[in-house]
Amino acid sequence: MKKIILVIFLLFSALPAAHAEFERIVSLAPETTEILFSLGLDEEIVGVSSFCNYPAAALKKEQVGSFSRPNIEKIISLKPDLVLLTGLEQQEISWALNKLNIKTMQVYPSSTAEFIQAIEKLGEALNRQRQARAEIRNLNKSIHDMEAKIKDVPHNKRPKIYMEIWHDPLITAGGSSFLGEIIEMAGGINIAGQLNK
Repeated sequence: MKKIILVIFLLFSALPAAHAEFERIVSLAPETTEILFSLGLDEEIVGVSSFCNYPAAALKKEQVGSFSRPNIEKIISLKPDLVLLTGLEQQEISWALNKLNIKTMQVYPSSTAEFIQAIEKLGEALNRQRQARAEIRNLNKSIHDMEAKIKDVPHNKRPKIYMEIWHDPLITAGGSSFLGEIIEMAGGINIAGQLNK
């Protein structure tokens, strides 16, 4: 519970000042990279993690290491004025960068609702409010259309899905996870849905 409270605190209180202009951004998580591109900030992205593979343009960005083990020296060499991180596993990286006067922001959406909220918060912090509102409208429409498409599909006709997050050790998406929610939303049956992570 303390970890959850800390993540929520970091998400809502560690935001840079609204309307700040950031010209060099490093994103260490796939979800924040995708949001940045959707907000039209592709030119401002100077580095991403090796896990950031969507949209395709993300693959052309400078890589700064893996999600869990980014190369701090590489990040510093890119001279970012903002680094986007996610989760408590990157907290030490945030502290190290803050000591070097590099601003960081932690965004850790664990549900569709929180992902939409993250778009709104990033839009506000990065002065892309109009683009954020448009992206949220598009996302909500996609969700509504998907729900309408699958509502009459019988449960026994829905595909069973296994979502592999990592192979060693084997990690999958549980029923209460963000990915688990997406599987169900898309009309699938998460075979690990009974797990609460």
